[in-house]
Amino acid sequence: MAVSPPPMALAWQVERWAPGVYGAFVSRVLPQVTSRSQATSWWRSPSENARVGGESDSQHLLGLGLDITDPDLDGLAIRLQRAGLVAVRAARHVHVQAWPAGTARRIGLLAAVGL
Repeated sequence: MAVSPPPMALAWQVERWAPGVYGAFVSRVLPQVTSRSQATSWWRSPSENARVGGESDSQHLLGLGLDITDPDLDGLAIRLQRAGLVAVRAARHVHVQAWPAGTARRIGLLAAVGL
């Protein structure tokens, strides 16, 4: 599966609502990954998100959620949490997102971008 960045039109809308959010997210994630880390899921369309069983308000829909594999999943999750991100270790990857679950819906961002 190819890892897709958010479409430019979506990214523009998200940045209008939450200026600097992508830069802050990426600048916190990148220093924590290693040469052995691999992103397996970044932006998901609503249909792809539903297909994989994602939450209806998943930050993947905004390009603010990322799944990463790494030989040291526990260490990666801890590093991401220490960087101020929400990171949860799953069986085969670490899911990291910009905000706590439900935040994008609560602040109106999902509705603002038509999701």
